[in-house]
Order: sequence, then structure tokens, then C-alpha cells
Amino acid sequence: MGCVNSICSSINKEFVLHRLLDEAGEVSIWGASLLASYKKVAALANFPFVRWTSPKRYLVLGSRVFNKLNSKSAMNAHLVASARDPLRLKHIPRSFSYDLGAYLDICRVAGNDERATLSRAVSRINTILSSVNPQVLIANSTMDPINRLWIKSGELRNIKTVCLQHGVYGSAIPDFAQEEDIVDRYIALDEAQYGIVARNIDKRKIECLGAPASFVWSPPACGLKICFVGEDWERYGYFDLKREIIDIYRDVAQALYLFGIKDVFYKPHPSEKQFLGIFDVMKKLSSDATHIPDVYIGFSSSLLRDMASKGKLAIQVHDQSAGIDNFQSRGYCISFDKNSDFINQILLSVAHAQEVPCVRERALEEFLL
Repeated sequence: MGCVNSICSSINKEFVLHRLLDEAGEVSIWGASLLASYKKVAALANFPFVRWTSPKRYLVLGSRVFNKLNSKSAMNAHLVASARDPLRLKHIPRSFSYDLGAYLDICRVAGNDERATLSRAVSRINTILSSVNPQVLIANSTMDPINRLWIKSGELRNIKTVCLQHGVYGSAIPDFAQEEDIVDRYIALDEAQYGIVARNIDKRKIECLGAPASFVWSPPACGLKICFVGEDWERYGYFDLKREIIDIYRDVAQALYLFGIKDVFYKPHPSEKQFLGIFDVMKKLSSDATHIPDVYIGFSSSLLRDMASKGKLAIQVHDQSAGIDNFQSRGYCISFDKNSDFINQILLSVAHAQEVPCVRERALEEFLL
């Protein structure tokens, strides 16, 4: 009990919420968006704290990282499931916990509720850590408050802490909004991302999961299936940019229809709320059906990078005026600048064989011990 009390007293509100604040110490647009998501989950906080634990080598935060483990490693890992994770798993965990109450605890602390304390959440975390006794704790983010709770708790127990980058960052991202140097090892997605996260994290701690590669893509003989990638710009207040992106997608889709391509889909971002009638002209693609389309077209989504790495033709509509990086220059996919001819360029691209840049990832296990 003394150890738990000591750990609880070492984790404070300022540390947990620090990455939600901007340079002036006010809640950032990103921070406000994340807290809004937390509040939605907090409404389900009466769902009981569920755990089925046994000693494991790894403790993994979230299905995204858990799904990257091979089957042998997954058997030797405890999954700390986030709110939506039960629907996303590729492996069945042999040890897991599910704690929606942590979202409510964070919301109360962030809302300056005088009765609120992090001790309840930290106590539940340490119950899991005591039972699992992992050698390595693998986080999904150094910014997310619940991940920060786990990272700090692991550090105080002398557990090796590792973070796997959770999405592509643009070079214009401010330092206060990107990853923080609070883990023993940080795994950047690739060499281009290494240069961005190294602005905040000691370079000696950073490894690169992916390396540059390419493949030859050819259009299928049986007809193309094309998917536009949804992005949640409205979540951060960029409503005009969101409308512009949807208009671009509609224009390209209309050209595809005239070109004889009828199988056109739209894959919403998990947090996307503003669809602007897009399903009037495209079919919705579910998260478990990303293998179906042959071509992905997007604006700045990391899904373009992911799909190219799986052998799909991924095309970025690059808008330099929006401060978005050119993905082709990073080796992620094909990019066409938004100009008077970009739709014709897309039509030609999907009709012909070509070499496509991509990133090939190494096995996550190589970085863990």
C-alpha cells in the first residue's frame, strides 16, 4: 500500500494535462477536442472496471499498438483497451483490462472539480501493474492524458517505457502540440517523422520503424475501386478547409464517373462529424473494409501512407497554401499539387502502371527489448 500511495502522490494534474495546453498555458484547440472526446466516454463511466490479468512481458496501451505485435508477442502482452478497442482487435488478448472510469476521472480533474483526484485512476493502474508485472510498457502517445498516467506509473516502478508514434505529423506542428520526452525509447514512424519528433525528444532515444521503399502498381483488369479519405478538420475549427476538401473530392468523383469508374467510396475519419452530403455521391467504406479499394485519394491523412505501404495506389491532393507537407517528398505516396490540371493528372495516374513510393515497416518486436 505504501508503494501505491507514494506513486499516487508523485503524479499530479499538471503533468497529466500538460500536453493539452498551448504556449500561453491555455487549453489548445487540440486539447479541447480531446477533452470533448473524453467527456463522451465519461458518460459510460458506470460500466464496471473489467480486468483479466496474468503476468506478461509487455503491457500495451491500445489496440493500434497491440495489433502490430506478432501472434507470439500478443500472447505475451497485456492489453489496456481504450473505449473503442473491443471492435478493433486482430488478436484476442490473453490478459486485458478495460477502464472507462479513467476518462471520467480526467474530465473531473480538468474541470477543476474540487472532489476530483487522480488517485483512483492511479490506484487501478497500479493494481494492473502489480498483477501483470511487465518488463516493457508500450504507449500510444506521450500527449494523451491516460497514456501519460500509465507512462508515469510505469516509470515510478522502473518499468521500461516505449512510445510508438500514433500518426503522421506535419512540419508546421508547434512544439507544444507534439510528442514529449517522457519515455525511455521513442519509435518514430519513419525517417521523415524522426526529424519532426527530434525537435522535442532526445535523438539518442529515437528509432525509426519504417524505411523508404517503392513498388510497381498496375490498375486491375476487373475495374477500379477508389476511396476518398475523410479528415476531421472541423474538429479543430477549420470549417472552410473542410468544405474545400469535400468540394475537391466531389469534383474528382464526378470526373471519375465520367471516366467510367463507378465504384467510389468515402472512408470517414473515426472522429469525423461533418460529411456535407458526401454520401449522396459516394458509398461509405467501413474501417474493416480498407482492403477493398485499389486507390486511395486524400489530403493529409496518414491513411495514405498506410495504404501505400500495403501496395495500394495512394494519391495526395497537395495544397501548399494550407500548410500541408508534400507526402511524395517524404516518400509516402504519389502527390499532385492542387492546380488547374490536378484532376486530369489523377485520371491519368489511376489508368496506368507506375512506381509508387512507400514506407516499409520493420517488426515492432525489434525495438522493444
